[in-house]
Amino acid sequence: MSTSPSTKESVGNSSSMAEGSGAVWTMQVSGQHPDGKPFITAMFTYAGGVGARAHKAGLSACSFPTGIAAVPVEVVEASAPIYFHRKELRAGSGGGGHQIGGLGQTIEFSVDTKRTWQLNAVTSRLAIAPEGIFGGDAGAAGSFTVNGDAVTTQARITLQPGDHVRLDLPGGGGYGQRRDETPKDH
Repeated sequence: MSTSPSTKESVGNSSSMAEGSGAVWTMQVSGQHPDGKPFITAMFTYAGGVGARAHKAGLSACSFPTGIAAVPVEVVEASAPIYFHRKELRAGSGGGGHQIGGLGQTIEFSVDTKRTWQLNAVTSRLAIAPEGIFGGDAGAAGSFTVNGDAVTTQARITLQPGDHVRLDLPGGGGYGQRRDETPKDH
């Protein structure tokens, strides 16, 4: 006779979900072209990982439950002198567990200008990572840096030519104990 807990006991309620990355991150960039004409981007949005569920891993880089899609980087680059150095899923950012949390993403960009420029960035989950549930691990917290220095303000900031912005969006929390672990209460 086995003394190990049933699957239901080890992973919890199947209608529950681990925490996700929270609100989408929005960015707006403005400045002046070399000829002095102003430019401003529409708000572009990015999403992190969704929390895992009992029978499915969390969705990666998904703005659940809003369904807002990110503007393709090519469209943003065509509307303003912005250059995206990188946009990819953030490896290892989803929380571990019986089901893993969805991955966040990493986005890096700069603005091709010889003048100062402004960035209005609204971020979330920089200090507190999305929690796992029923023994699942937390996803990775987010990070917003300019030239490697952490930015924590939600206010518009003025940046210099050559400044490099990096956004590491949070991963979703994991669900349940990893299959190779003994439940934490045993």
